[in-house]
Amino acid sequence: MSYKDKHNDSKLFFDELENVSLETINALDKLLPVMENSSERLIDAMRYTSLNGGKCFRPFLFFLSANIFSIPLLKVTNICAAIEMVHCYSLIHDDLPAMDDDNIRRGKPSSHIAYDEATAILAGDALLTYAFNIIATSADISNIEQRIALIISLSDAAGPYGMVGGQMLDLLSKQATPTKGEILRIKELKTSKLISSSCEMGGIIGNANDNELSALKSFGRDIGIAYQIIDDLFDTDVNEVSNKSESILPVSLVSNYGAEEARSIAEDLVRSATRSIEVFGNKATLLHEAAQFVLNRKN
Repeated sequence: MSYKDKHNDSKLFFDELENVSLETINALDKLLPVMENSSERLIDAMRYTSLNGGKCFRPFLFFLSANIFSIPLLKVTNICAAIEMVHCYSLIHDDLPAMDDDNIRRGKPSSHIAYDEATAILAGDALLTYAFNIIATSADISNIEQRIALIISLSDAAGPYGMVGGQMLDLLSKQATPTKGEILRIKELKTSKLISSSCEMGGIIGNANDNELSALKSFGRDIGIAYQIIDDLFDTDVNEVSNKSESILPVSLVSNYGAEEARSIAEDLVRSATRSIEVFGNKATLLHEAAQFVLNRKN
């Protein structure tokens, strides 16, 4: 069943989502070729997660942001792949027993279960570092300043003031009772930073001005936090019928403040996100639909 069969948004939106996903997966397949040497197991583990049925939503937001400035998809597919690599790296490491301790990812065994913990760690490390190599050497980016700006944005999203910092705060939060603001900060760093960076990178590719970049970053930040809140609502439903220990469940607005309050905050964030991109007028129609997709998605 396709995405558009599951939701009520426009056909164009889901056609574009599926197209970007397909082109991103094709790029990943070419960038991670099957090998018959000592690297085979590592490459196989990298492919296992990155080609394992994700929606490629972050690359999609990157493309929608770039397309505001008339940048075609075929010009940026390798950048889409690099963004997805960083996302997949984070999933591999988040699932490790020392982190969130999840044995299932996208309906299949997590990387450390399908392979082993050491291979999973190395596969995540390799995906992260390779992503920056792809951007740094991309033949589609002739402007060196543009390459540097893309790398700065993505590294900021992935590092100590982004996903890694968010994961650290998430681990520490299990030892205390975080406030609402602290929970939102965890969601912003751990999930939203990469989504915000994806939108900003689209603007960078499109030579957006400072105000336009700020609008795209704000949009991505708000829908990124909303995205994780909706994920937490899904997780709560699943965990009600699972045997997963309460001590290792992720801290969330849902578990601490209830589903109704969490949903209300997500709705406020989506409204704020859509206001941020009003500056682009009709050029941002699909970004508006992406915000509603975040709020209304079923999986």
